[in-house]
Amino acid sequence: MNIDVKNYTWGLDIRKYEQYCFYSGVYTDTQIEEIKRLGDNLESEDAYIEANGVEKKSSRLNKEVRESIVSFMHITTENQWLFRSLTDIIKSANDTFFEFDINSIESLQYTVYNKGGFYAKHIDILNSTGKSGIRKLSFSLQLTDEEEYDGGDLVISNSKNVVISKNKGSITFFPSYTPHEVLPVTRGVRKALVGWILGPNFK
Repeated sequence: MNIDVKNYTWGLDIRKYEQYCFYSGVYTDTQIEEIKRLGDNLESEDAYIEANGVEKKSSRLNKEVRESIVSFMHITTENQWLFRSLTDIIKSANDTFFEFDINSIESLQYTVYNKGGFYAKHIDILNSTGKSGIRKLSFSLQLTDEEEYDGGDLVISNSKNVVISKNKGSITFFPSYTPHEVLPVTRGVRKALVGWILGPNFK
């Protein structure tokens, strides 16, 4: 018996899985300077490589893979405006481009790349981040004007390599399982605010 395949198919609820999305000028110069002030006042450390989930005891310093200075910004009365504004941007980006099941934002990472700083290709998704689930979306907020440094490109890799714009005040979102890297800074200093949005395990 010959079967007409077209008569034996049915539709699925296909969700969106975009490689990345980009918003330009979401923060003013004044707001960017305030974010940098908040970040510069935090306790900083050399960036580590996570070896097993998010357990600090299993992390290690490896400057052949990652060379940068990081600080972690937990929510306070002083920076609540930032978390509030990020919430609106995150929800808009997720609803429009990704449609992931998300529920919270991790503490933000203020990252400084001095000359020679870089982060080799990696993914952000981890085994577990506790009760809130896993990292599903990552974002990078550009805090430095592109005229202040050379190199330091954020490159997202999937079907092709995409070099992200360096416009100050812009923010880029991408799934946390997407390979990406920061190329070496060859002049000046690059600063960025990095974050991860959490949700239940992917199904």
